[in-house]
Amino acid sequence: MGPERHIKELIGSRGPIPFSRFVEEALYHPETGYYSTGKPFRGRGDFYTGPSLHPVFGWTMARFLVSRGIPGLILEVGPGKGFLASDILDYLSSREPDTYREIRYLILEKSPGLRTQQEKLLSLHSERVEWIDSLPQSFNGVILANEVLDAFGFDRFLRQKTGWSMMMVDIGDPFAWADGPAREDALPFLPSEAPEGFIYDLSVEALSFLSACASSLDSGYILVVDYGYPRSVILSSYPRGTLTCYYKHTVSDDPFERIGEQDITYFLDWDIFRETALRSGLREEIFASQAEFLMSAGIHQVLSEMETAQSSLEIMKARLAAKNLLLTFKNYRVVVWGRHDR
Repeated sequence: MGPERHIKELIGSRGPIPFSRFVEEALYHPETGYYSTGKPFRGRGDFYTGPSLHPVFGWTMARFLVSRGIPGLILEVGPGKGFLASDILDYLSSREPDTYREIRYLILEKSPGLRTQQEKLLSLHSERVEWIDSLPQSFNGVILANEVLDAFGFDRFLRQKTGWSMMMVDIGDPFAWADGPAREDALPFLPSEAPEGFIYDLSVEALSFLSACASSLDSGYILVVDYGYPRSVILSSYPRGTLTCYYKHTVSDDPFERIGEQDITYFLDWDIFRETALRSGLREEIFASQAEFLMSAGIHQVLSEMETAQSSLEIMKARLAAKNLLLTFKNYRVVVWGRHDR
C-alpha cells in the first residue's frame, strides 16, 4: 500500500488529521515513508546537507570538538547515512590518535534501514561506535544534532479574528486543508503579534526533544546545526508559513504531491528554540551562522592540513566544497548550549 492510500484510509477512519501526523506518515512510515525507504540518500538525493557535500565539514567539526577539550563520549542523534560520524572519527583517528582511542561514539537512530547503512559506513570504527534506542537518563559529553530539529513533524497554525486555529488534513484531490482547534500545548509558543491570516509553522515535538536532551545532559554541551530565522524575519517575510518541499533539488510548497517521494520541512523559529533551551537550564555559548562557525572552528586550517596528504584534485574538491559551505547555506545556524556539573 502506498503512502497516499494509507493516509486516506487513516483519515477515512478517524476524520481530518493534524498536519504533523500527515508529515509523520509521509516521511517516517516504516514501510512507505520517504526517510524509511532511504530515498533521500540514493543517487544525487533531493537536497544537500553539510556532511553530504564533503568530509571537510566533519573534519572541521572534529577540530572544533578537539579545541574545546573533547570529552570521551559523543552522542549523535539522527545521523542519516552516517557521514558526519564517519568524518569525525576519520579525522580523530588520523590527527588525534590518543583522543580517538578514548572515544565512545553513540548513535541514536530509530530507522532499521538507516542503521544498516550507518553500520556499513562505520565498519572501520566499529570498536568506537555503539547504537542506542533512546536518550540516556544521565549523559556527560557532547550531543550532536545536525539537521534534526527540522525533521520532526510540525503543525500549521492559522491566525483568525478569534485567535489561532490549526490546519488539518482532510481527503480531497488527493488531500485538502480543513480547519480545527489549535492544540493546547502549542498556544504558549504562537506569536501574539501575528496578523489575521498569518500561517505559522511549529513543531512542539522538536521543542520537547530539545528539552529532553537538556534533561539528559548532566555536564557537557549540545551542538545543533539547522536552518531557520529569527521570529522577526518569519513574521515579516513568511505570511503563508515556511513549509518547504524538496524533490530532486527543486523546491515547492505543496505537501500533497509526490507523497513519499519528496521531503517536507519548515524553517525553525530560532527565538523559540533559544528560549526553550534557556528555560531548560542550558547556557548559550555560541549562536552563529554556519559560515561564521566553520571559519572560527578552523576550516581554512583543515584545508591547509590536507595539502600535505591529498592530491591536487582532492584539494580542489575540498576547497570547492568549503566555498559552498561558507556561501550557500545562508540560513543555517550553529548553536552550542552548555551545562556544566549539574
